[in-house]
Amino acid sequence: MIGNTCINMTSSEVSLAATVDRRNFKLYMGDTGLLTTEIMKNGQKTDSNIYKSLIFGKISINEGMIFENMVSQMLKASGHELFFHEI
Repeated sequence: MIGNTCINMTSSEVSLAATVDRRNFKLYMGDTGLLTTEIMKNGQKTDSNIYKSLIFGKISINEGMIFENMVSQMLKASGHELFFHEI
């Protein structure tokens, strides 16, 4: 579970299995903590300061990406398949 694959659905109106496009997918990391570390490892702060800044909301990162990865990790851990639909 290094990565979690999220498959595109071409239509949200019918059965998921009938509308999947496996050529278009998103890939999420299986460990959100590792993703956060990878994002911030090239920064200028020390490791302990990075996590303190993150906890107190004083660091500028793409929080939507982190949240989306957390949701995918929780859904996959609960046994769900991952799908997305673009409008």
